[in-house]
Amino acid sequence: MIATPTLSVKSICEYLRAAVKQGVLVTDVASVKGSVVRDAETVFGSLPENFIPGHPIAGSEKSGIDAVNAELFIRLPFLRFGKRRVPSSRRCLWMSTTACRR
Repeated sequence: MIATPTLSVKSICEYLRAAVKQGVLVTDVASVKGSVVRDAETVFGSLPENFIPGHPIAGSEKSGIDAVNAELFIRLPFLRFGKRRVPSSRRCLWMSTTACRR
């Protein structure tokens, strides 16, 4: 899960290119998708099949280290973006994440 300011997504993708095994699901929680997808495409050459842009329907008006909430995504909707159909094997993994439990 990429959960960083959008200006750092490209460098995170560069790290992930070498560190993440093929087939490992990667998503993000950025509030914008255009720059995230462009950065991933720049680093990987195209949007990897295992990269599923996402957006949690969660948040807080608070910011900073004192506003950390480990349960922020639990039982809240999480939208996935893109035209690509998520293969059933990855959909099961996706739905088993804490963010997707109902």
